Amino acid sequence: MDQTAKSDPKVEQEREKHLRFEKVAETTTYLVVIGFFILTLLPFKLTFPRLILFILYGVLLTLAFVWFHFLPKKFVGPLKTFLYFLITIGFIYLGVHFTGGIRSFVIFVFYLSILRAAAYIELKSFIVLNVLISGLLLVEALFFSGTVPISEKLSLWSLQTWVLIAVAFFGRYVFDEEKRAEGAEESEKLKTVKQIDNVKNEFVYVISKKLKEPVGTLEGYLTTALSAAGNNLNVDLKSFLVKAEENTKRLSRLINDLSDISKIEQQTLSLDLTDVDINQVIGSTLSDFNISAAEKNIRLGYQRPLEIVIVRADYSRLHEILANLVDNAIKYSPNSSQIEVGFTHDQKNVMISVKDSGFGIPQESQVHLFEKFYRVEKNKGIKGTGLGLFVTRELVERQGGRIWFESKEGVGTTFHFTLPLVGVR
Repeated sequence: MDQTAKSDPKVEQEREKHLRFEKVAETTTYLVVIGFFILTLLPFKLTFPRLILFILYGVLLTLAFVWFHFLPKKFVGPLKTFLYFLITIGFIYLGVHFTGGIRSFVIFVFYLSILRAAAYIELKSFIVLNVLISGLLLVEALFFSGTVPISEKLSLWSLQTWVLIAVAFFGRYVFDEEKRAEGAEESEKLKTVKQIDNVKNEFVYVISKKLKEPVGTLEGYLTTALSAAGNNLNVDLKSFLVKAEENTKRLSRLINDLSDISKIEQQTLSLDLTDVDINQVIGSTLSDFNISAAEKNIRLGYQRPLEIVIVRADYSRLHEILANLVDNAIKYSPNSSQIEVGFTHDQKNVMISVKDSGFGIPQESQVHLFEKFYRVEKNKGIKGTGLGLFVTRELVERQGGRIWFESKEGVGTTFHFTLPLVGVR
């Protein structure tokens, strides 16, 4: 399941607008048809059999149900909305034609449809609708108004057209003003959010910069102490030092994540792309997690291939990507389970995979997994910041790759990411 695809917010916002219109339009259509059906039950004379009307209402309801429920959901947008209005004014015109022509009270429903259209369709379509309605009214005035003098016909048509234009301009103006007001409000909100974000980024940058050096020094001291002491320490003291070193490394990764986020937000993240042996990076990364994996009796599996596969990447950043994925796999896997790391390649790319047999990711959380500070609700008891995967995706994509995952609750998760292949030897 590829999680790297990003949707355009403007396109999504436009789609949401037309989806809202669909709901309103469906309700309105049913109410209008049912209302006219009730009117036909009243005791007044018609010039044609009522059965024809009942059949027409049945057909309209069926068409409406098919239109709103059986057309593909992807067919939602400006075109469908415009077609809906075209069909609507066609039916309104029939109502006008059969209830007195240009002098019918039903004609005012045209104005209501134009008011509603103002909010949902683009300007060109809006003008087309107005011109079409005006043309229909002119046809009705000239050819279907009986013995009314031509001057009266044209006067009525001019009056109706003028009202139509006035209503159209009024509706367009109101909705445009509302849109502008919403835009200004949204712009102000975005400005405030950006200011808060800048303050937060500055804070993160300062904190990460101040912590990086002392934590790095502490990590170095602990590693040196453990290496120099060898077997001269008792078991308990050595265990304490090992855990201190492991937690210091974890803190160091967190500081690196904070530093990376600050650089990503400020567009100052730099990469040193070189030819890197993928086997060497995987082996080095897994050795860093031997202790934390052993604490949960988790086996880290990696079958080193005989061939040497070279990718184009930043060595330290690639190590960071793998470290984040392996650390997550250990954290979210039960005791005595297994984690498999491996890779395959084609002519252009190398695909590295980290597979666990852990808790899996709930379906509703999968779409949000690479978002900054996002934590899966069910896993809030497990320590984490929600930064690792956000940083990991940014690092992968900035090195010319992509990242995605496959997951099933209770079965496990596999993360895949690609990097450009340089060669195999």
